[in-house]
Amino acid sequence: MAALPVKVAIVGGGVTGLSLAYFLTRKGHRVTVFEKESHLGGLAATFPFENTRLEKLYHHLFSTDREILHLIAEAGLLSEVVWSRSSMGFRTQGKSYPFTSPFDLLNFSAISLRSRFRLGLLSLKSKRIKDWQKLSSVRASDWLKAEAGEEAYRVVWEPLLFAKFGKYSNEVPAGWVWARLNARAASRGIVSERLGYLRGSFQILWDRLAERIKAGGGEILLSQSIEKAAELSAFDKIILTQAPPKGLVRYLGNICVVLETDKKVGDYYWLNIGEPGFAFCALIEHNNAFEGRAIYLSNYLDQDDPLWDKKDDEILKLYLKDLLRIKPDLQYDRSWVFRERFAQPVIGLNYQIPPFEISPGKVYMVNNAQIYPQDRGLNDSCKLARRFSDIM
Repeated sequence: MAALPVKVAIVGGGVTGLSLAYFLTRKGHRVTVFEKESHLGGLAATFPFENTRLEKLYHHLFSTDREILHLIAEAGLLSEVVWSRSSMGFRTQGKSYPFTSPFDLLNFSAISLRSRFRLGLLSLKSKRIKDWQKLSSVRASDWLKAEAGEEAYRVVWEPLLFAKFGKYSNEVPAGWVWARLNARAASRGIVSERLGYLRGSFQILWDRLAERIKAGGGEILLSQSIEKAAELSAFDKIILTQAPPKGLVRYLGNICVVLETDKKVGDYYWLNIGEPGFAFCALIEHNNAFEGRAIYLSNYLDQDDPLWDKKDDEILKLYLKDLLRIKPDLQYDRSWVFRERFAQPVIGLNYQIPPFEISPGKVYMVNNAQIYPQDRGLNDSCKLARRFSDIM
């Protein structure tokens, strides 16, 4: 017997909230989405850029992102997905190295040939590990040193972990790194990996999902925080898809600078910054893979970092100062500074995935703190939403 329709409040109109609202509406439930911002998309929200829109924080698809690609197909937008060969670089010791293929690793002269060989073997060894849960109690730093060697850890992995988790980087479990290695290996071909993007930005997907939700009898309320929302007790179920209640999971924020320019900094889509002293940890040249004259400068910050209190022009000046170390003659037309306080859940040793249910039969949490060992992203957020909708 099919479950009776229930009245559901979903707090948050990001990819998880919209996907979940769409899935539940299709099952006949009466859904209302409360979004505190004046727009949809969450971490994948967009802004006007040239004659289209662009994500405030960089986003793309991997060829292995079956869940989100299936959702895009259901929304009738699969023909709008464009694919491009990815290129990655790694900057260390004042030089940017290509870091896309195994051949690039062989030529990565920043570390010894022996360390390059061990670093390459790490991905192959990771594929053979099936019981990743055992790695949740092992520090990533210890595991990487043992498997790839001290030099490869110091030059490559230590700065990558610090860039992502800052002062919490030594708490990150090896299980998180294992998942990253396997995810990238699955999407990468012999030479490079293909990345996808929606023509017109991911905004066209958020708009289409909103249309389908409303057509199915659902409602979407913008500029509505929990405090301003209608009396939530009137709903049969309340689902929180934004950051979890304070104290349950620690989060890092992200400050991202977007530059509009037809100039290129380098030849890579993604350049990881592996040397100290930079205000940003990644340079993403959107214009090296997709249409649009945009580059991103991204950095993760602790919640109490003083950079949050600085004005946009001060942040722009800090980021540009270090960008000019890479490309002294770079020119740009316009700039934007975007801030997201809850961008990255901090994954520590023996991380316990929070349960869906907060209050029995009434209040639930469905968000990116529950997708470990995977990292937060469009595909896994959508996958999480579908999994919850299947059991509700």
